[in-house]
Amino acid sequence: INIMGEELKLKDEGEVLVIAAEGALQKKLYQTRLKKYGIKCVNPDEEDFIDIRYFIECVKRNELNEDLVHQFGNFLDKFGKRNVVLVCTEFPVLVEYIDKCQKTESTVNLRKQYCFYDPLQMTIKWLKEIYNSKREVEDEQIYFSIRFGFNGNQTGNIAYYFKKARNI
Repeated sequence: INIMGEELKLKDEGEVLVIAAEGALQKKLYQTRLKKYGIKCVNPDEEDFIDIRYFIECVKRNELNEDLVHQFGNFLDKFGKRNVVLVCTEFPVLVEYIDKCQKTESTVNLRKQYCFYDPLQMTIKWLKEIYNSKREVEDEQIYFSIRFGFNGNQTGNIAYYFKKARNI
């Protein structure tokens, strides 16, 4: 979230729509963290959770089609925000489908109208930049720990070790 916050701040983006599953939205983790960067987060209301769950389930079942794209566009239009943070991993898959599917007026307008931010992709990009800037330093080791959890309980710990001796 901090990596995304830094980038949004550099781009002078003051407000974003956050779309995620109910738990992530109710916890307000993104709102709290992005506020530190001067970024206001707009959250869908509880009645929007049904639509969000529908989009997530369609991606999981690989039921991606033009009608779903149209519904997703209508959903985003309700909020009137150009910048959209895709918290759930299913939403970047839906956006990728929009990018790759046959170009129609609906898909072209959707991509022109919205700027999507994927926190996971931004983190990967940041890690690659750090790795590439450090890999020429002899015996340099970089350690990253990404912790993730639900309702405050840590459910996993992913550690990334990059070392010049390893051909990563």
